[in-house]
Amino acid sequence: MPPAGPAPSAAIPAQPVAPAPGVAAPFVPSTNPLAQTATVPTQLPEGVAPSAPPDPAAAGGPTAPGGGDPAEGLKWPCTGCGAQVPMAEDYCPDCGTGFLSQPVGLTTPTKVPLIGDLSSMNSGQKLMFGIAIATGVVVGMLALLFIGGTVFK
Repeated sequence: MPPAGPAPSAAIPAQPVAPAPGVAAPFVPSTNPLAQTATVPTQLPEGVAPSAPPDPAAAGGPTAPGGGDPAEGLKWPCTGCGAQVPMAEDYCPDCGTGFLSQPVGLTTPTKVPLIGDLSSMNSGQKLMFGIAIATGVVVGMLALLFIGGTVFK
């Protein structure tokens, strides 16, 4: 009769190891219950299957006040009328204002000396204005470098 050895234990799942230098790090699924799962795990080590995402309700994770989906309790303030609108809605049901359609603080026109109101420009004029500003910055930097090179030879 062979001597009694230790009892066989359950299989231990593969643990991630540090990759060798020059080798890409293995893909490790996120432990975030709200993160999307990888549909095509291409970087898993050989023989390691992707694990199923944990159930947030069983783990005591984030839940909405009613116990449902966490996004159900989130709301955004309407900039038009101030109503609290659920995140599932793109437009306020009270006044019809879209989500961030008029960002707060940008209601006054932006005026630039010698140019005028930037909000009244069309996209072509804004493009030309941006190119002129970028050209001016580059020419100014080149002038400073030229002057500095001639002074500090």
